Amino acid sequence: QYQASGSQLNELSAQLPARLDARGALRGRYHNEQLELDQFDLALQQSPLRLSLQGNLALETDSEPRFEGALSWANLQWPLQTEEPSVASPEGRLQAAGTASGYQIELTANASGSQVPPGQWQGQASGDQDGLALHSLRSEMLGGVLELSGPLRWAPAPSWDLQLHGQDLDPGQWLPDYPGELALAATSAGRIDPDSGPIGKLELSQLSGQVAEQPLRAVALILLEGERVDVTTLQLASGSNTFSALGHLSADSLGLDWQIDVPAPGDLYPTASGQLSGSGRVEGSSQQPRLRATLRSTGLALDTLSLAGLAADIEAGLDSDAPLQLDLQLGSISEGEQQLLAAGQLTASGTTARHRLDLTLQSPEERLLGRLDGGLDPGLSRWQGEVVQLEADTPLVGAW
Repeated sequence: QYQASGSQLNELSAQLPARLDARGALRGRYHNEQLELDQFDLALQQSPLRLSLQGNLALETDSEPRFEGALSWANLQWPLQTEEPSVASPEGRLQAAGTASGYQIELTANASGSQVPPGQWQGQASGDQDGLALHSLRSEMLGGVLELSGPLRWAPAPSWDLQLHGQDLDPGQWLPDYPGELALAATSAGRIDPDSGPIGKLELSQLSGQVAEQPLRAVALILLEGERVDVTTLQLASGSNTFSALGHLSADSLGLDWQIDVPAPGDLYPTASGQLSGSGRVEGSSQQPRLRATLRSTGLALDTLSLAGLAADIEAGLDSDAPLQLDLQLGSISEGEQQLLAAGQLTASGTTARHRLDLTLQSPEERLLGRLDGGLDPGLSRWQGEVVQLEADTPLVGAW
């Protein structure tokens, strides 16, 4: 029997408790060049986690050391102390056997959590001193099957070439508002360069099916080199509605163009109608991004709320000297048969730190006109300025 304690663990990770107390049993023996571990159990006082390890290690003088072992667990979760863990495995078993030059691994586990759909996992892999061949990591989840396979190498340099396939996946079993059936196919390959960092690609060749009774399809090709991400292809579609993006992202440079076209919003949400289109570009840097965008819509409606038209042109950035230009024009807004707004316009000109705002709102019987001069502080946490002009004309109080 043994007992062990650790303190100030929360200094290593905020998700660890300040103290952990463990107890268990350890029993083994060494005989005829063989180390046998009959029992190594661990239980935590602050968590329901239980671990059990058995195995043996052959240390023959004329051959490579050979091992065989099995690790079982119950109530494994992360973080250790929470009622809603990100990942939890009520039970599982990991087995390994072989030598450093050639070994086999098998995994069986149940897993779920706030970040992982409930599923039954099974895995088989083999490896050596240079890497691991993942023959299959298969999960029965969401009413379908998800499977990952491919080699992982750590010598002479870390690298990977993985394939992911899924079929008959129902996201509604995890997210009840989004029932459906999806199939996917994706690959990722790359390496870690000691000088420039990760170099690789991620390709989503298929994501297709239906979600919430609406069609969905997506493809993507993303390249990674160090801190730079190149979006070579990114296309999402639901029926005739599409979104696409192309460009690059890095800490020092942003250059991403995007376009959206929604001629049939009813394919996205059953009670929506009208048309929406837009395009734009994100540029600058990650510390000082800038956006240029244009949006146009006609006849937008959701349930009983409708917007006759919208036209928006914007240029903005987070740095204090970034140009700020906005022209937003709204058509009639109605709730059922009642018109709430006949027309509206908001314009802005200047920079992030110093600009002018002009607002005009017109309802069937009322009119509001306003002008403000001011700007955002360097931390972008507060807008400060003054009301230069404010005019209103209502049947209740007249013009003022």
